[in-house]
Amino acid sequence: MSDPRPPMTNWLITRLSSGSQFTLLLFTRFHLPLPFAVPLISQGPLQYPVSLQELETCSVPKVSQIAVHPKLVKYVYTIQGNLVLAIRELVTWTSFKSWMYAGTAIRMAHALQLGSEFNQRHTNQHKEIRRRTFWACFVVDRLVSYSCNRFFAIDMMSVRIQLPCPPNTFAFGESYSGPTLDSIVLYGHQLSQLGILPFYVAMVKLWGDMAMLYKSGGRRELKETPTDTTGQFYQKEKAVELFAATLPPTLNWSIQNYRLHQVTGQAQAFINLNFLLLHSKCVMHQEYLPQLDSQYALTLEIDPVTKFDNAGLSLDHKEPHIINTCIDSAQAITAMAMELNNGDQRDRDLLQSTFAANAIITASAIQLWILYTQTCSKCPKDVAKESADQLLQIIKSWQTRWRVSGAWVETLEMLYKLYDFSYGSSNPLADDEWLQSGINELGESPILDEDVTGESGGYPSVSDGDDRKLRYSSYELPSQRSSPLK
Repeated sequence: MSDPRPPMTNWLITRLSSGSQFTLLLFTRFHLPLPFAVPLISQGPLQYPVSLQELETCSVPKVSQIAVHPKLVKYVYTIQGNLVLAIRELVTWTSFKSWMYAGTAIRMAHALQLGSEFNQRHTNQHKEIRRRTFWACFVVDRLVSYSCNRFFAIDMMSVRIQLPCPPNTFAFGESYSGPTLDSIVLYGHQLSQLGILPFYVAMVKLWGDMAMLYKSGGRRELKETPTDTTGQFYQKEKAVELFAATLPPTLNWSIQNYRLHQVTGQAQAFINLNFLLLHSKCVMHQEYLPQLDSQYALTLEIDPVTKFDNAGLSLDHKEPHIINTCIDSAQAITAMAMELNNGDQRDRDLLQSTFAANAIITASAIQLWILYTQTCSKCPKDVAKESADQLLQIIKSWQTRWRVSGAWVETLEMLYKLYDFSYGSSNPLADDEWLQSGINELGESPILDEDVTGESGGYPSVSDGDDRKLRYSSYELPSQRSSPLK
């Protein structure tokens, strides 16, 4: 039986040309590879369940027709089309166009003043569409900034709207006054009334703040020690801890809670929220893992840059609280990823998201640090090796659908080689899993649904953009910025 639906792009343009109140991102409602739960955007009355494969195989020119359609110039749908393009460019790793498309969407959102509540002439439902479109820009901004090593394009001073309303309130177009980013910690007991989206957006904000500390130079730039109460790291860490403490128990990761959110249709947001929470507890913390080999330098002379950070702390300084938090978070990320990967196909589809990938990459780097530096009973080397192998296999399994996964795999393998070179002849990971970069289980390069070569005709290089830093899909290597390794 043939599919009665028209092609996706033709259907979207037809609906939009007819003046239908339609929100572009609803077609990603199912099998979401994007970094935000689509109920954050989708309007509700219209449903068009386009599959993930249709979205991923849709060419850029076709989607671009949607983004620049003349009927959309004055409306938020153009913004949403550019957000789709931004995420697509990010996972296909064709170029740095992701930053460009995200920037276009954000500039348009600012021009339409989507970050303000002053537009009283709109209906309740259209007000909420504007809010959710702005929050989608906010989430994509944090993701793309981290991925492309750029600063945020949305400053918090421009955010003057409430968080997304409950799904039923949105669907029925009811008036709503809810929490903001500053007040969400007071609403932890109202999950059933608010839904998961307000907590999810708030977690993206906290994760972005911590991730930007890492991306903007880490401990090499921070002038305060991690225990200094006036320092950025200390304050942002406490903000994450306060938020985590106010979350209702049903938002904490467990298989039981996961099944509960599957029933309510919020499983993707639940998974991403927990990956973001765990990642925010190790993405910057890994900077303070002691560099046990810091005695090695490129010259015989004592170089303060390779011995101390900007706050004057020795690079081999040990702060037990930070180390334990970092390790515990990496172990939790590993356990969560494995539970989902060992489930059915639906579980594995939900696991494959950009936020989960970021967390897995960081957890893999920490597992390698444990493997090569730790001897305590809390961190057995055989467990660290098994965990690193399993996380590598998860990323490898995404290669046939996401070109960027090949770069992630290559980065982890390079990191392993750096550790092996730095710590001598011991080779605890001497197996084929860590020696074949970008190769799938059949021994062939991944086969994609479309051409993802760069404009020059060749595949992108991990050194594109900034030759001074090793990157994966423009992600900075989650290792060290100085010569010594941790």
